[in-house]
Amino acid sequence: MIDPMHWLATNKDSIEALFYLASLTAAFFAWWTYRRNAKTRRAEWLFSLYQKFFEEPHHKDVRFVLDYQPEPGLRNSRRPWKKTAPTPRSSNWWTT
Repeated sequence: MIDPMHWLATNKDSIEALFYLASLTAAFFAWWTYRRNAKTRRAEWLFSLYQKFFEEPHHKDVRFVLDYQPEPGLRNSRRPWKKTAPTPRSSNWWTT
């Protein structure tokens, strides 16, 4: 019969190397999972930003200013997306 203490003492280095290998493998998979989750979170944030800016009617006036107002008018505009500002379809909406 094999003595367990003698077997552990004889194979101590092999067992220790096996545990080191297992911990390195676990660390690698933890890092890999973190990177994958970080990419997913960034994609979710970008999707949320897209939804807020392009799909919500609240930002419609801001999109109109960015798309259609000429460059000199952008520098001189006074927040045309305020609720009190005239609608962007009027002829002089950026001068009020």
